[in-house]
Amino acid sequence: MLLCNEYFCNKHLTRISLSADEVNNLLQLYEMSINASLTLSKSDKELLNSWTEQHQVQQVNVTTKYRLQMNRHKDHSFRRADIDKKWTQCVDIYLEDIKRSEHKYYEDESKCLQTANGQDKEKRKAVDQVEKEIRKWRKSFRYLTRLCSVDHPDNEEDAKTCLVEYMEEDNYNSTLQRLMLLKLDAMGQLYIELTSTIEHLEECLKTNLSGYLERTRSVLDSMYRCYNGRRKEDSSNVPL
Repeated sequence: MLLCNEYFCNKHLTRISLSADEVNNLLQLYEMSINASLTLSKSDKELLNSWTEQHQVQQVNVTTKYRLQMNRHKDHSFRRADIDKKWTQCVDIYLEDIKRSEHKYYEDESKCLQTANGQDKEKRKAVDQVEKEIRKWRKSFRYLTRLCSVDHPDNEEDAKTCLVEYMEEDNYNSTLQRLMLLKLDAMGQLYIELTSTIEHLEECLKTNLSGYLERTRSVLDSMYRCYNGRRKEDSSNVPL
């Protein structure tokens, strides 16, 4: 037994006068639109998976690029010189400052990534909402097909006319077409947002690297003062 949906059971249908050919043509039109929406949904799903994968790869690439630069500067600036114990001693003295600066870089890098990952949420949500609405309209077509068949079990033509009356009452085809156009627009907006997100991520990481280099210069200034001070101490302790 088919349970009656409250909306459709209480709905007052406007009777229409159509020939059998007109009814069949409209049903074919509905089927074409439904098949087109199915094709679009499948294509968009594959496209979203591809975009998501590409987006993740781009995030990894740009993050790795700036992290490698940071590590090169760290290794170059704070390496211990085995031939100069004074410099090694100064590196050890300022080791906590060096670690704090590096930790700060990773903290800010994480914030950049969190912001990047959150920027496209609204656009993805818009895509999901339109897709859910399209699925709902496809489901309503299947439901009404069964409902009309139940209401007219012995007359296929009357069942078809019943279905067309429901469809035309709700402007089914034009509504489904409009939803597909909205989906295409939402996908386009999402693609633009994903592209923009990578650009913003790069700017954020570039700013983060600049901050790290500035802190590095500050620590190096202190280390050079430490190193020069120790050299002066040694020279003053040389016996005349």
